[in-house]
Amino acid sequence: MTCRFSNLYYEAIERRNESPFKEWIKILPPNRMVPLDLYDRRDDFHKVANVVLDTDTKPNGTMCRQTVIKFETTISADDWKSQSEWLYLFVVDGNIVKIGGTRAGLKSRCGSYLSGHHIPERKGSRDCSKTNAFIYNTFEFYLKMGFEIEMYGYRVEPQVLSVPIFDDELIQVTAQVFHAYESRYIERFRRTNGFLPALCDNSDPNYRD
Repeated sequence: MTCRFSNLYYEAIERRNESPFKEWIKILPPNRMVPLDLYDRRDDFHKVANVVLDTDTKPNGTMCRQTVIKFETTISADDWKSQSEWLYLFVVDGNIVKIGGTRAGLKSRCGSYLSGHHIPERKGSRDCSKTNAFIYNTFEFYLKMGFEIEMYGYRVEPQVLSVPIFDDELIQVTAQVFHAYESRYIERFRRTNGFLPALCDNSDPNYRD
């Protein structure tokens, strides 16, 4: 699985150095690749989308969208649009490169990743986070090199708590828990493999061992 990353490692560095978006492209290191099939929590996740280059055009030949990548879903539209909490993996050529989480659903989170287009080098408004910019531009870079990128998801079950608002009144509240799940999954990955996924930030210290 990792030999393609090794074989194309120096070519990737050269291509990035020639790219006008090089400041937003991260080279995926061959020594930090863990195959999805060997991941100890593999069974928690199922495929939800493919990440592909967006080449859709209008009848007049112009591009349908400004963005250069898109998410082709492999789950129902209702599940994709649902505002449920999810954990997700990004997998490049079968290897895990990111563990993430969302409180607003997969469609919303992926829409946020597409805002990574708005970097100054693309004459954008800069209205995007650094995380979104790095993911977006790194994915376009590797897709153009012929790598396959997939997204896998794990829907987090809603956690409902009874919260005392007044002395004689309990209100049912759905707790936000994805952040704890995300941090624990990242920390478990780090402990098991000795490193974080290549495109992953550190886990929240509140949920480490």
